[in-house]
Amino acid sequence: MASRQRYIKDDQERSNNNIRRRRRARRGIYSHTNKKSAMPNPISRDDLNAITHINYVTNDMHSLVDDIYEDLMERDHEGAKEKANNAIRLMNDLIKSLTDEV
Repeated sequence: MASRQRYIKDDQERSNNNIRRRRRARRGIYSHTNKKSAMPNPISRDDLNAITHINYVTNDMHSLVDDIYEDLMERDHEGAKEKANNAIRLMNDLIKSLTDEV
């Protein structure tokens, strides 16, 4: 139980660090200079859409894998199988979209 709590705490700290980093990047503040600087190349709308999609897919995968871990730790094999199948479907959709792009 203690290792699970440490895992949750570490995950929360990582998440908080990522949020802080994104906020600084949005404001143009970089940790190595701690000064505002203009972004040399603005990000295009297409790139922003791609980034949003990438984050959506990877966040779904992280969530599914975390749920699978919890089900396995609780010995809920049926729940783990269902979530594993959902992860497989998500990865198959990703592979198909990558194949269509090429």
